[in-house]
Amino acid sequence: MERAVLEARIAEGESLTLEFKGEERNALNDRDLVEAVVCMANAAGGLLLVGVEDHERITGARPRHGAATQHCSSSTTERWPRPCASSRA
Repeated sequence: MERAVLEARIAEGESLTLEFKGEERNALNDRDLVEAVVCMANAAGGLLLVGVEDHERITGARPRHGAATQHCSSSTTERWPRPCASSRA
C-alpha cells in the first residue's frame, strides 16, 4: 500500500473494516492481535493497522519475535522505519 493511500485510510478513522492497534501505552500480545484478526474475518474483513493509535497517530509497532519483525532504524521518532535486510538467502 502506498504511503498516501495509507495516510488517507488512517485519516478516515476506525470503522467496521479498519482497526487500529497501538502500542504507545502497552505492548500488544499475540492474543490481542489474533482476536482482532478473527473478529474482522468473522465480519466483513478489513484492514488491521498495528502501530496506529486510536486517535490516528502513527507510533509504530514494538519489535516481537526477533529479527523477523525488527527494523534497522535507530530513531524512535522515525515515522516510516525501514526493515532490516534479511539474512536469509
